[in-house]
This record gives sequence, structure tokens and C-alpha cells, in this order.
Amino acid sequence: MIEEMQPEVIRFLDRHKIPQSQLFDLDGRDLGSCYDEMVAEEKLFGYNATACSVLDSGHKLVTRAGHCMECEPAGAKAIAAIRRLHGLGDVYIAGSLSTSLLNVGSTTNADKRVPVLNELAYGGATDWKKLHVIRAIANSGKIEFAVHSKLERYRVRDVSYMKEGKEQLCYDLFSCSAELALEEFKASVPKGSKIASQLPSELSKYYFPDLATARR
Repeated sequence: MIEEMQPEVIRFLDRHKIPQSQLFDLDGRDLGSCYDEMVAEEKLFGYNATACSVLDSGHKLVTRAGHCMECEPAGAKAIAAIRRLHGLGDVYIAGSLSTSLLNVGSTTNADKRVPVLNELAYGGATDWKKLHVIRAIANSGKIEFAVHSKLERYRVRDVSYMKEGKEQLCYDLFSCSAELALEEFKASVPKGSKIASQLPSELSKYYFPDLATARR
């Protein structure tokens, strides 16, 4: 536990459910000079950092990547991103027949995430269906990133959706067969991982042409 921690900082950590054991005491030092130590000690966040870029904010909490954790909404997004990258989560593949696209993502609960995709009309589709999922796996964000990298040539980059009245690009959509995506999915997860999938007869519907290359 860091002794100099102020009550308001402790309240902030409690609100975001961040254990104090995850903090590295920077003691006012430059983050870059402490980065290797933080990695070695597996510390995801730093305390007693030099003040953030917001004048007179007094913010002292930073992520290992240097993002202020207390500035809203960027701080909350940075914390959520770190949790996805380093925590337990589901990694899934969903498919849309209406758009001939696959979505590869990580989330705390794939059963809840896929209905949200439909509510958002994510990628212009409201018929997303969960095809493959591996549950409660460590480093789910890293696995998602690995699958994305393997499927890079099939990535579709010009599809968007509306969120809070603003157009948002989708960066996790692919045009290829569900079978191919599953192969790369299996290659990216630890050996012995149990992957729940739809029946082959159902998956055969999700065999999409390589539209991504054609759009370039």
C-alpha cells in the first residue's frame, strides 16, 4: 500500500475497483524512466506522477502508457481498455448475414455483447449472431488483437455505425468465412482452450467472399 495516497485518490480507486496493489509509486519521477520497472513488477498503473496536462488539476494517477486516469472521459476509457487487455474476458466471433461480415471482439460477457451490437446496428447490421466464443480467458484483449492481426487482409475499413448521434468507424469487422476465422481463432488461444461454436450446418451460412481486398 502506498502511504502518501490521499483520501480522494483512495475513493477514486475504490470507485473504479482498482486494487492498490496494482499501483507503482512513481514518486514524481518521469514515467519513461520507470516503465521497465512497472512491467517487471506487473504494475498497470502509476501513482505520484508529475501533474497531468490539465493545469492545476492535481491529478497524480496514470496508466502505464501515460494516460491520466482521472481526466474524464478519457481516463475511464483508458482504465476499461487496460482491464480488457489484462483481465479475464470472453473472446468471440459474431456474424451478420445481411452484411456478409464477421465481428471479432473481446468483452466481459459475449452473451450480453452480441445483442448490443444489434441494438447499435453495428456495421449497419441488426442480425449479428454469436458463432464462436471462448469464455473467461486471461489476456482476452491480447487474443483479440492476435486474431485481428491474422485476419488483417480481410479487414473491412469503410463501415460505420451511429453512436450518440455521431458516426463511428468500425475497426473489428472482417469479410471471410467463419471457418477461416475459427482457424485463426484456434491458433491464437492457449492449447486446450474450449471453444463453444454453432453447429457446422449453421456455420456454413457464414461463408463470405473476400470483400475487403476488393474494396482497397
